[in-house]
Amino acid sequence: MRRSHLLVSAFVAMITFGEVVRAEIASTAGAMTEIAPPASVVVGALESSSTIYVFEEGLSTVPLTPDLFFDHIGPGSFEGTPPPFFLMPKGAMLYSYLVHFDPVGTTLTSLTGSITFEAGETIVGIQAHTPDIYSTDGFFGDPGVTYPASGTDLTRGFDTFVTIDDTGSVAFDLNTVTFMLAAELGVDEARIFTVIVPEPSCLALILVGIGLSLAPRRRQSASLGQCP
Repeated sequence: MRRSHLLVSAFVAMITFGEVVRAEIASTAGAMTEIAPPASVVVGALESSSTIYVFEEGLSTVPLTPDLFFDHIGPGSFEGTPPPFFLMPKGAMLYSYLVHFDPVGTTLTSLTGSITFEAGETIVGIQAHTPDIYSTDGFFGDPGVTYPASGTDLTRGFDTFVTIDDTGSVAFDLNTVTFMLAAELGVDEARIFTVIVPEPSCLALILVGIGLSLAPRRRQSASLGQCP
């Protein structure tokens, strides 16, 4: 238990150091297009059968209550089946981005697109399960954007169709994520969470701090320098 608390503390420390750097999408590919936060992402407000949209929602802090969850962490693929759940580190500062696909009409349409973040910005988790996306709208959503009211779109997240599944994949370097989305009635959305990884010199100081926290009390008088 103590080790898990220590890892979360280190994670939060990394986010705190990285928070001074601006988060950005470096590029998009395929059907993915970055836009400024729109006025609304409710069904029918931002339709396109040829484009998946993504926009930055901003930097927010994971609340102490209630418990919030990632549906996917680390490299690898994920899909529309009920995911495992990973508790978000409480108090952590995370950047969030919303991926939105709402095709025109009622014909099942599938598109593939990818997002690559600037060097140093790392994907720490993704929400693709409808209830989890709803649960973070109030904490991570852009205040200028109208989001679907809770429960109004029961297929807002990844869906599983007979012929086509919504799928995603995070690259091994945690810098690029690819989505293959299929929608007909309603929207397909996912929320991406990132942090800015600190410079190596700052990361070294974080690790030194962790080591000192485990040392005997008589050695706690050692001091840490500041990140250059």
